[in-house]
Amino acid sequence: MKRFVKCAGMFMLCVMLAASSITVFAADTPQKEIKVFLDGTQMSFDVNPIIESDRTMVPFRAIFEALGCTVDYSKDADGQHVTAVKEDKRIELKINSPEMKVNDAVISIEPCARIIKDRTLVPLRAVSEALDCTVDWDGATRTVTITSPGNNGEASGHQAIVSHWGNFEASRFMQEGEYDVKLYPETITENADGTQTMKVQFYAYDIYDVDDIAKMSVGDTIQYCRKVITVDSIEKLRDGYILINGGLESGKDNAIDIELTEGGVSWRSTTPAGGYPNYFSVGEPQVLKVSKELKLTDAYGGEPGKTDNKADYSNYRTYMQSNSPDSWSVGNTRILLITYEIAEINRIWVP
Repeated sequence: MKRFVKCAGMFMLCVMLAASSITVFAADTPQKEIKVFLDGTQMSFDVNPIIESDRTMVPFRAIFEALGCTVDYSKDADGQHVTAVKEDKRIELKINSPEMKVNDAVISIEPCARIIKDRTLVPLRAVSEALDCTVDWDGATRTVTITSPGNNGEASGHQAIVSHWGNFEASRFMQEGEYDVKLYPETITENADGTQTMKVQFYAYDIYDVDDIAKMSVGDTIQYCRKVITVDSIEKLRDGYILINGGLESGKDNAIDIELTEGGVSWRSTTPAGGYPNYFSVGEPQVLKVSKELKLTDAYGGEPGKTDNKADYSNYRTYMQSNSPDSWSVGNTRILLITYEIAEINRIWVP
């Protein structure tokens, strides 16, 4: 009898282990990609949509701008905020708040707007319906279909060209890496703990996929310097250079110059003369620590490709403040961030 009970126990243990293995395997199986269609055209995102609390979450800027909104991201003592404005409608969300404000009305939402992997995600259905869109979900194909007011859901034949750099938030610039900045040498401060800090303004510029630009036509929309504009005219001046709506020298508010970047990987917005990106500021200025291992190299005003001057933590403050404050501006100044500290300052040659 004891032998039977022992064998039965071993059998049940094996069954339980097998069942747990099956459960773990199922949980680890990759989920099928979530597709989002707006008026019949599939949208693309720099961060894939996710499901949270049975709701689809998407990057806030991509969805709001695709729906024709002007968007803004801000941070104050009360928290981090997302604002979208379209005609007479204003939508406000606070990160991690269960409420969304639409003009003067306060609406409960679930889940909250959240920052996930340095991206701000918002509940797709809630924000779309706040803009009077119809939203449908097909669980079998994991597809969201958004139909804007007055649209029958068929593709318009126009594409929305998304800027990959333009979608990054200010928090993105706190990661390790090299960035285009404006520095404020006059703000260098010695702190009580012996560290030094300096105010930094981060900048970015728009970058587009080659395929999107190749297929661009009149009637498309394109993201540019935090705005969405409609393409009214396209003029190709030379290989790798295009004027949209007359180009920047036309003086029009909706005009762009774009140029093919080195290697033919992508297109970017550029100045009328070409060669230099058309920068825009990202977020508010940040106060960052300066690494005691700082390296400063300076080729500004010298010969192309030649570094004329160098400085380090012991003398960088005097060196930077001996120059015009405006000379540490975007377009000729870059920094390297490592562990949230300024590890390198590189002022490049600009004629």
